[in-house]
Amino acid sequence: MPPSVAAVLALFDAVDRRDVDDLVALLDEDVLVRPPGFLLGKREERGRAAVIAGFADLESVIGRDRELEFRNRRFFVDGADESKVLAVSEMRISVERGLPFGAEAVMLVTFAAGKATSLESCATTEEGLALLGDPTEVVVAPGSESA
Repeated sequence: MPPSVAAVLALFDAVDRRDVDDLVALLDEDVLVRPPGFLLGKREERGRAAVIAGFADLESVIGRDRELEFRNRRFFVDGADESKVLAVSEMRISVERGLPFGAEAVMLVTFAAGKATSLESCATTEEGLALLGDPTEVVVAPGSESA
């Protein structure tokens, strides 16, 4: 598995556990995050402190009692620049009654010196793939998703 995909898995693991401390430890000091806009609206966060504040906003919208889950994860590495990984997943949030809310979450993650320097949401998988020079899907073996 390419190191950049393993790093994205570590990011996802921190989000899955809703552990903001572990998450920001994997981010560059000046990280740029443009999260999906369907929960908090279109926004941009720059730096670890802004990511911590954004995570708190997300927690207040979702609530600690609801489950946040990412399923059916797929990863594409840019063969022209392996520091870029497109992560595609189905994001689901449990609700009190009825069916859970779900949406496709597509993030282009860029790394430098082992830290994520940017996480940018894309509207669709196709939009994200178009940002990669040479997209190659990386199959992650079951059980290796928590890197």
